[in-house]
Amino acid sequence: MLFKKKFLIVFFISAFSLSCTFEPLYSEKFLLEYEIIEPSKSNKELHEIFRNLNNLTSINKSGDNQYTVELESQNRFDDIDVREDEKVMRAGVSTTVIFKIREKNSNKILFTGQSIGSNAFNRISEPYSNETAKNDAVSKLSMTIAYDIRNQLALYSKKFKK
Repeated sequence: MLFKKKFLIVFFISAFSLSCTFEPLYSEKFLLEYEIIEPSKSNKELHEIFRNLNNLTSINKSGDNQYTVELESQNRFDDIDVREDEKVMRAGVSTTVIFKIREKNSNKILFTGQSIGSNAFNRISEPYSNETAKNDAVSKLSMTIAYDIRNQLALYSKKFKK
């Protein structure tokens, strides 16, 4: 009797797991469809996001892309913690990136997405330390936004390409 119960449990678990069609989100082929347009190098933060996104999609080197991805960004630096003597102790950076997926041979926008991120850093009385902390915060933020955009591109591929 106990053997039959164990057998039935194993059978139902096996049947259920086989009936689920698991497909990984990040296959090797989903980014082959996209060509990411390089933004102007004058906007350093956006260009760093582009470089990080290009590194994440390094398999994107074939010439048969169907879609282009355009990036636009808005950056904001704020003082977060200001003491009574008006000394800033903490500052923050927030970045909003709007990306548009277009068909390669037409101007038709298929999807407009957005990625928002923020980070903060400590400020002290040393200018070099402040600049280093700011650059580090921007660098980490750009990597986070690049991951988010990559995830949204993958979800777009899975959702609308079937």
